[in-house]
Amino acid sequence: MSWIERVRLIREHEGVSYSALKRLNVSPKIYKTHIELEETDSMLLGSAFETYLCFGEEEFNKYYIVLKAAQPTGLMLKFCKELINLGEITNENFQIAYERTDAKRDSLDQFISNWEKSEARDFTLESIEAKGKTPITIEVYEKILQQVLKVKTNSFFNHIFENSSYQVPLIKHDKGRDLSLKGLADVVYERDGVTYIIDIKTTSLGVSGFINSVLKYRYDLQASWYTHLMDKPCVFQFLVIDMKYDDEPVIFQPTEEFLNKARYGFTLNSGRIFKGWEQLLDELVEHKKLDMWDYPLEIYKNKGIVKLDI
Repeated sequence: MSWIERVRLIREHEGVSYSALKRLNVSPKIYKTHIELEETDSMLLGSAFETYLCFGEEEFNKYYIVLKAAQPTGLMLKFCKELINLGEITNENFQIAYERTDAKRDSLDQFISNWEKSEARDFTLESIEAKGKTPITIEVYEKILQQVLKVKTNSFFNHIFENSSYQVPLIKHDKGRDLSLKGLADVVYERDGVTYIIDIKTTSLGVSGFINSVLKYRYDLQASWYTHLMDKPCVFQFLVIDMKYDDEPVIFQPTEEFLNKARYGFTLNSGRIFKGWEQLLDELVEHKKLDMWDYPLEIYKNKGIVKLDI
């Protein structure tokens, strides 16, 4: 089974994923309707980087295409992306893209004129002609090559990519809740009798800024979730690569206390409460039982009232 087939297997599997629990934590309605977070430019960069790092140039070229034209900025970029999504350059699509861009300063004719006179036109046409591949700019591509070289020549990490498995499906049945659980590990390898799970994260905040992202994006849930799904003793690590500054890559290894907090929940000194995945699974079971998805369980229990304090 190819790595793309493994990715597809997990995406189509009915099991509960860590990302689904994050959606439930935000809103049961978002979970129920399977609303996915929109892929940002940083997420796209991370996916492209990971593909090249783990599978090399040949596989990268199957799914990505490097654009020769520079990417525009501001409203022009938004206009180009609308045209790309529409998939064809026509007068009607110009009008639609212009309206969606909400460019009130210039008229449609002026906007089209600016588009035709700049690299924005070539950027748009190249992107449309990508034919199913994800377009990336030459600047992004050069950054990917630079960081891949930096990781693979780093004496701390080069062993990770010598004899590893990539995009490894993790599936487990929770008998008590009668739920199937799933995950997809970026990298799994063994060294000195120890199994390691590596999750690759890219950042534009400098590697030290990754710590600020952990709770914001609930990466703690992911780390604890994957160690649970592995179903045997293992070490989870985040390999963090900075894509903006010239930081060297760093591995962050969650402690056992960190993993337990993510599993059972915790409260910061500020009083802010973070639910663990055990609690979120219990809530998911209850939501399924009641078939009530408009509010989190605590709001149902409090009859629509949220207590507010400062």
